Amino acid sequence: MLGHANFRSIQKSLKKNAVTYLKESDIEWSNASTYQCPDCLIGKSTKHRHVKGSRLKYQESYEPFQYLHTDIFGPVHHLPKSAPSYFISVTDEKTRFQWVYPLHDRREESILNVFTSILAFIKNQFNARVLVIQMDRGSKYTNNTLHKFFTNRGITACYTTTADSRAHGVNERLNRALLNDCRTLLHCSGLPNPLWFSAAEFSTIIRNSLDSPKNNKSARRHAGVAGLDITTILPFGQPVIANNHNHDSKIHPRGIPGYALHPSRNSYGYIIYLPS
Repeated sequence: MLGHANFRSIQKSLKKNAVTYLKESDIEWSNASTYQCPDCLIGKSTKHRHVKGSRLKYQESYEPFQYLHTDIFGPVHHLPKSAPSYFISVTDEKTRFQWVYPLHDRREESILNVFTSILAFIKNQFNARVLVIQMDRGSKYTNNTLHKFFTNRGITACYTTTADSRAHGVNERLNRALLNDCRTLLHCSGLPNPLWFSAAEFSTIIRNSLDSPKNNKSARRHAGVAGLDITTILPFGQPVIANNHNHDSKIHPRGIPGYALHPSRNSYGYIIYLPS
């Protein structure tokens, strides 16, 4: 009769005689505060608020590198085909150790290659076995290819609750932090946008070496890895001279101007950007 209005509002209005021919005493109020109207439940439904820290009790029992978080950032537009448009980030829950991998697309095969690499790296370098990977519900993670990959390896794919992006906060915050660092490093160095992923990788190296608010120690130290040797790090975008190994004349210059990006993953050397 009163349009499914809130009972407290109705009761208050009747006390003030705001409605004629209907008195407060005409209504039985004893169960009004606990009554749940089915139509109101459907028509006025709202989602529960995210409970901060609600996932932590499920993760306390895991050892380092057993519980991973992952997310994909991108695409970055207006780049040459040689530059990655996406990256996939991975964070270990216990140590907060972080990795970033470049992606040129979000095809199932590309993402599968990253997971194959990270699982092998963790097994060989840390003698650990990944048990759970937490991710969002995007099609990039819920496809049959990845589902079969996780199932065959006994890995639990833990998806976030529907419409609760805050449940995936670990890597969403990491992606935001990496992009903030990326923009800052590119602006400070004056290097071009196609080098955006190199800036993100440099940022990851530094962040793994600094104390984490969660652990009060660096991710490297928590993972049992030696601390960063600062003498091996050059400021991102620092001008350098790279030796030219392939000079075709005895009188040609032996050095090429370039810019330092980040330590190489595959050698003891450094990745250098050579504009020429």
